[in-house]
Amino acid sequence: MNTSMGSRPARRFWSLVLAAAVGLIFSSQFTASATVAAPRSVGGSPLYTAHDASGRVTVTVFKNVSSDYREIWDNQEVTVGDDAMVAIGGGATAVEYPAGALLTASYPNDSRTGWIVSAKDHAIAQSYQLTTYVIGLKIAGMTRDELKNYLVYNSDGQAYGSTPSASSHLNSDTDVLLGGGFRTYWNGWGQLATGSYPSGPVEWTAGSKDHLHASPGTIQTWAIGIKRNLPVGWIDTYPSYPVPSGVSNHPSASARVQPGYVMTGGGGQVKCAGWGCALWSLEPSIDNSGYQSFTARAKDHAEAATGTTWAWTIGIRLV
Repeated sequence: MNTSMGSRPARRFWSLVLAAAVGLIFSSQFTASATVAAPRSVGGSPLYTAHDASGRVTVTVFKNVSSDYREIWDNQEVTVGDDAMVAIGGGATAVEYPAGALLTASYPNDSRTGWIVSAKDHAIAQSYQLTTYVIGLKIAGMTRDELKNYLVYNSDGQAYGSTPSASSHLNSDTDVLLGGGFRTYWNGWGQLATGSYPSGPVEWTAGSKDHLHASPGTIQTWAIGIKRNLPVGWIDTYPSYPVPSGVSNHPSASARVQPGYVMTGGGGQVKCAGWGCALWSLEPSIDNSGYQSFTARAKDHAEAATGTTWAWTIGIRLV
């Protein structure tokens, strides 16, 4: 059994038994996850490239659309297509209709060359193509190895429960937040993402939930940052205010990056009444007006619920 992302709970009886027992094995979840199959790695194609006002900071968003259809995508990795770049952000889009599929993970790989995402249908069968994104960063005057030495990836935030929420932090004296990510660990029916977003100047928070059937699990968060003072200058940051959607059963919100900055990350959160909603898309893009933006999309699932989604972006420039 896969204790990280899980498989379709066809044997419902045993799923409920495991859900009741999972609290007893909480301490072993992270050890067991080491047995999960290695990520399926694919190269991304450039979606867009942007430069800050100095012309020295460059980001490129790379995108990959799967060639096949699956109900569960477990550890799908998209890599940056530029050897000079480091992966500092990303996202994924599952599917909205007819039944839909929801996100369960979006986080950096260990080598800092790519972004790993997972998604699943839930209770209702849904095959779909998965779209994955990774944001690559490079700074003129610094090699990739030099840049890696000034980046920070902190993943110590963890929480367990039916609706777990956790935060990871950076050093407010030395670090600038670039973005963040999350990963869920579960048995049985599974945990669905409800948020992954900047919750403070150097803090990243993520949350998830079980849905329709009890399935407590663990969420782990990543806060990704860069040292404020670099050999080639210092980093100025511009995090956006959270941009809300209207109230809907499929709420969607987009936030833009200010001109002169490059987008290094983005996030989203959904809150719904009743049975609740979950995220099915966290997407970096460039809109028709040329603004770098980040869109968060959520939906109710199987049972009606309405609520609001918020979206964030984080931009930096070198001064």
